[in-house]
Formats: sequence, C-alpha cells, structure tokens
Amino acid sequence: MITVADVMKLPSMYGATILAGHAGMSNPVESVTVLEYGWITNTLDELFSKTEFQGNDLIITSFATIADNVEAQCENIRRYQAMGSVGFILFYIGLILPSVDDRVIACCNELDLVLITMPEDIRTHKYSDVIGDIYHAIFKDQQAGSNYVSTLIRRFSNLPAEQRNTNTLLRMLSNHLQASIILTDYKKSISNIACWPQSLSELLSKELKKQLQKMQGEQAVKISYDDGANYLQHCPTLLEGKEGFDLYTFKYNELLSREDLWQASEFVQLYSHIWNKDLGKLVTSELVRAIIDDDPLKMRRLADLFQINVAELNQMWVFASVDSSEPDLKLLRKCTEYFSGIYKTVLVGFYESNMVIFAHAPQTAGERDSIVQDFINESADSYSNYVVVCCDCLNTTNDAHNAYFDVMQYASFARSIYPQKRVLRPSDVSFAQICAKESACRETQIRYLKIIEDIETTPELLTTLTAYLLDYESSMANTAKALCCHINTIKYRLNAIRDNTGYSPSKPADAYPLLIAVAINRMRDSENE
Repeated sequence: MITVADVMKLPSMYGATILAGHAGMSNPVESVTVLEYGWITNTLDELFSKTEFQGNDLIITSFATIADNVEAQCENIRRYQAMGSVGFILFYIGLILPSVDDRVIACCNELDLVLITMPEDIRTHKYSDVIGDIYHAIFKDQQAGSNYVSTLIRRFSNLPAEQRNTNTLLRMLSNHLQASIILTDYKKSISNIACWPQSLSELLSKELKKQLQKMQGEQAVKISYDDGANYLQHCPTLLEGKEGFDLYTFKYNELLSREDLWQASEFVQLYSHIWNKDLGKLVTSELVRAIIDDDPLKMRRLADLFQINVAELNQMWVFASVDSSEPDLKLLRKCTEYFSGIYKTVLVGFYESNMVIFAHAPQTAGERDSIVQDFINESADSYSNYVVVCCDCLNTTNDAHNAYFDVMQYASFARSIYPQKRVLRPSDVSFAQICAKESACRETQIRYLKIIEDIETTPELLTTLTAYLLDYESSMANTAKALCCHINTIKYRLNAIRDNTGYSPSKPADAYPLLIAVAINRMRDSENE
C-alpha cells in the first residue's frame, strides 16, 4: 500500500513541502486526479454529479482558474475531501497561484487533508513527472503484494458513507485489477458493472451482456476483438444464501490468476457482510469462520483488517441454536455489548446459525469461572433457545476448530445429561461424547443400564443417585438441599444404592460406571420426551 508519506519520498517530489494535514500522511494513495475547472458553478456541480469518485486520490492543481478566489479554493478542497480524496499537491506557486492563503491551510488542517506545495517559482516541474512517479510506485506495490483484499477494504471503509455502495466497490476493484467487473443477478442480467477503461463503458456494457449469455457454465471464455484476445472469467461463488449473484471479470489480453479471482469474490463478499444490508448481515463473522475453519491465509487478511491478534483469543463461547434458525442480529448486538464490557479483546460473529465469541480470557481458572458464573447470574435466562458452551485454554486455531465441532456434535447430548447447567464446559461435552458413543452400541448401553436396574423400581433412589452424581458434584449437602430432605436421608439412600448395585457412589472407581449409567438413562429419557 502506497501512502501519502511514501509519495513524499518519490524523486519527482524533491523539495516539496507539507503545509497542512499532517494527520493524513498515513492515508493510502490509489490514484491521481488533475483539477482544472474550479469555479463554483452549475458546470462544477454537474462534473461532480456525473463523475465516479473511488476515493484515496491525490489532487494535482495550480488553481489556475481560481487563483485569486480563496473561497472557491476552500470549497473545492471540501468537495474533494468529501469524495474521499486524501490530499492536494499545489504547483506553480508564485507563477500562477500567487501564494497559499492561511484560510486554505486552516481548511486542510480542519479536514486532516494533506496539503503539499511544490517548490515555488520553478517552471520546470511538470504534472506528468509526479503522475508517472506515483502510478509507477502504485504499480510496483501491487505487483509485490499478492493479497489486496485487506488494503481495498480498508480504503473502502475510509470513504464517506454516501460513497460506500456497490458501484464504488466494483470501480475500486476494477481499477486495481485493470479489468471490467460485472455483477449479475439470478437471470444473468447485469446488476452492476464497472468497465475498464471507463471511456468504453457504453460499448463494453452492450458487448459483455451478449458474451455472458454465451458462457453456459464455462469458467472462462476467450473473446477475440480486432486488437487481440480478451478473456471473460467467472469468479468463485462466495455469496452464500444469495443464489444467482455471480461475479465476472473481463480483461484485455490476459487471464487473471485464480488467486485474483478468489480475492475479488472475497472482497465483494466482505462488502456484502459489512455494509450492504441487502446482500448480507454479518460484521466479523468472516473472521470467526476463518478461525473455526482453521484457514490461515484468510485469517491473517481479516485479522489485519479488524486489527485483532488471533493468537490472544484463548477462549470460545458457542451459542448453539436449538431450532437452527437464521442468525439473530439482536443476539449479535446483545452479546457484543455484554462481552465487550468484560474482555479487552473480543470477537463476536456467526458460524452458520450459531453465535460464536472469541475472547482473550484471564489465565487463572478461578477468574474464568467467575466470569462464567457472572454470566449465569446476569444473563443466562435470556438464552433459553441456545445451548451455551464456554471452552477455555485454546492454544491454537486448530484447538478452536476441534472444540467447535465437538460442541456441534455433542452439545445436545450434554444438555440432556446436565439440564440444570446454564453454561456447559468442555468437560461436559467430552463426557457427553463418551456417553453417546457408549450408548450407540446397544449391548454396551444395556450393560450400563443393567447396573441401575434394581434401583429403578425405587424412584427416590434413582433420583438421588442422578442428582448426586450429575447435578451436585457428589455433594450430599447440596443434594439434600435440592431434594428437600435431611442429609442423613441422602446417606441412607446412597448406602441403599450400594447394597442394590454393588457400587459405592462415594468412591471414584465405583462412581464412574454409575455416572455413565445415570447419564445414559437421562439421554434415553430425553429422547422419549
């Protein structure tokens, strides 16, 4: 990415001075625009209304038509800044423009717009030298950097809100790839198009409409014109849930690489998820997806975009949707607000219909348990339509990948085993996995259920054993309180269970088969409900 600061280092800028807008020196530069007509008239209004501005351009001018009109100079500066321009380079000071007025400097400082002046009273400086130098630097940077999505998204996000639309997006992508970009709907009709070069927009729009009908499922077609071979290519489909939206590129004399096509699709997809409510709804869900899918390339791009250190994310909360409904944006906002108040680093998004939260959690188990307990006390009742699981100690994205898919496979079993737990932990999911696998084998299931067969006829014994082992972590006092009886009654029942099963619930080795037996029994009862 070439910035204004990089432009100042170019040979053609030797002797140039920064008069204002120092805060904007790190802004990216993607193009150069020459300002010729500056009078504040209907003609200027028409020029602005009919010109596509892609932003991040440097304006080169001498204010020749308005050299004596400071108000007009400031108005032009404000207009171009509103269109996303990052700075002005003033030529021929002392020759055409008498001087730079303090009001112009103040205007640029107010807007954080960089104001650069070329050396005064020198006739040999040329626009073409600076333009050529800047575009050469931009081209070299594009050649050196194969991953352009983060740069374009960052540039796009810096544009004024009124410019953040599909047309601007495609124009930005078109200028970067030096290719025409076409977005079609389900009828294969052109929904939006950005032609390269822009001067051939009318001709290309008609021709490309014909060629799209001829593709018939092909990924690329060669189109011959008088000036040589040209290529119409179909980008990989990434707009999930929006069947029919397709992205195409058309480039003169060369094929775009598969990587360029993937990134073009990714750029449009990110736009649809972040800004366009008609094409998508989600904000950081693409980074959540990249982490869970353990996709390092996409993860690095998006982490850089959202300025998140993925290595710090050692905890994952999963809100698994019970009814597999569409992503709930109210839940997104609610969780973002709640967890942002707890963690310094937090990432909230969806993976399919499930809410996923990654956070930088405290190192000690006690602090993490305290956070979970606070959530249970304050908010858990609001999430009855979700199985909530909190996974700690995730050292790698592969850990997150495995933990997420374990939750998806076994969380429902864990919920049936631990119906009173508002937040499940990895140990609960792991135990549910063991029980589910044991229960899947009919012979093994029967063997475990046979252990508690003799106490099933005495409901209070089975209820006590289940509560003691699964709900109250082998605490006789808590079990007695929950069942509204004396602790001695619990002792009596546990002894009776030992007499009837041959296993002592208070001894770890004996308790384990009893634990699996009552868990499988709960799973079976849940299936029959």
